[in-house]
Amino acid sequence: MKRFLLILFLLLPLSLGAANLTRFVDPFVGTNLRDQIFATAAYPHGMVQVVPYTRHDPSTNYCCYYYDDREMFGFDLGHQTKESNAASGLVMMPVVDTVVRSKFSHGRENAAAGIYNVWLEHPNVRATATVGKRIAMYRFSFLSGGVRAVALNLNLCDSLISCSIQRVGKHAIQGYRTFRSRNYDYTIYYYTDFSEKIDTIYRDHDYAACIFFEEGVEPILVKTSISGVSIANAKLNMLSEMDEDDWNIADLAYRTDKAWNDFFSRIRVISYKYRKTLLYTAMYKTGHLPALISDINGEFRDSKGEVHNYGREYYSSLGCEAIVSCTLPFGKIIAPDYFVKMSSCGLLDNPDGVRLDKEVMEKLPAWMVLRYLGLTPGHSNECLRLVLPTMRRIKVDLGDEKTLTIIIKHHKRTYLEKIEFNGQALDDCIRLNELLKGGKLVYTKSNRFLGRYKKD
Repeated sequence: MKRFLLILFLLLPLSLGAANLTRFVDPFVGTNLRDQIFATAAYPHGMVQVVPYTRHDPSTNYCCYYYDDREMFGFDLGHQTKESNAASGLVMMPVVDTVVRSKFSHGRENAAAGIYNVWLEHPNVRATATVGKRIAMYRFSFLSGGVRAVALNLNLCDSLISCSIQRVGKHAIQGYRTFRSRNYDYTIYYYTDFSEKIDTIYRDHDYAACIFFEEGVEPILVKTSISGVSIANAKLNMLSEMDEDDWNIADLAYRTDKAWNDFFSRIRVISYKYRKTLLYTAMYKTGHLPALISDINGEFRDSKGEVHNYGREYYSSLGCEAIVSCTLPFGKIIAPDYFVKMSSCGLLDNPDGVRLDKEVMEKLPAWMVLRYLGLTPGHSNECLRLVLPTMRRIKVDLGDEKTLTIIIKHHKRTYLEKIEFNGQALDDCIRLNELLKGGKLVYTKSNRFLGRYKKD
């Protein structure tokens, strides 16, 4: 209900006729110490993600969100690099004095696909964050009025090497942050625009600043974009999505919500609500990686510091063989348009026969989505093992006017009797290329145990 109210509040223009699959997404799923999945506002395979920062994770050196925490230190602008899952380390926090932290409660916290909203107790600020393809936007509502300020800290994530914070005109700041992450040095350039004129900027360190505005009751809106190439490119990324005088955060959230709905609409299911929540939340997590790293003009910088422009969008790497093996069939089945973009970047190269760590693989969102559909990666990238789906009826849009329909016949019965694809009997495997031709995959259940398949 809270997620629905949040979307209703931000996305009034949403068409009532469109299928709203984002209502099944719960970004808080997995945000515990064991799973290490962070609540984020994200765009499908976008350049930036907003991560609420509740603690520093020493194992990854990231700014992280854990559901059990009750104190927040700001909002980190997450960004994935070519070789490393590195945070950009641009942490912003609304403040009214020198205290750059606040208690918060889950009772006054909401999240949906692409949106995060929380009430911060000490400054008495309602903070809302959303993102676009290459932009992040915040709204800080100072409910008590009076002092209004935004703190920026560039030294909370990864190992900072150097940085800068410069005022630009009356409403903006810009700069860079050079840091080391997983044995690579990176520089992230940023451009940040505020909805109101900056009054003063207080600095006690090179890596931190507090931007003050005139006292008042109006919300402070913030737009931020980044680039791995230059400050000029960071500003171009911002202007490619919103004009300088455009401060409509609801419209940006609406466009992001629509992008997620298009992403989710590849799969339509008949099942219980909680199973839909698990399915679409897992799909939401798969949409975080790989991430876009090329600017609007096509430029991006590699780990050697060289700038490239291939005339198309370029994405970050997937990270490990298990992710590749899961994402390969997932990408071809669920997101063929993104798969084409990623394969053109050489991100999906993986030889057949790679041995995978099952414990690691089963935690991957892509694996979870495939498992809900009754598919798991086989001994090679081109083979899928068949298991009983968790959904009663599934329809997958494969693109090029092809569909895959997955049906469980007599779903209330106990044992799996047979599996057929387009009328042909199958054992427990199917070739990925055959599946991509489309058709009907039918699982028939029985009350008699025939000894061929395991009990459900």
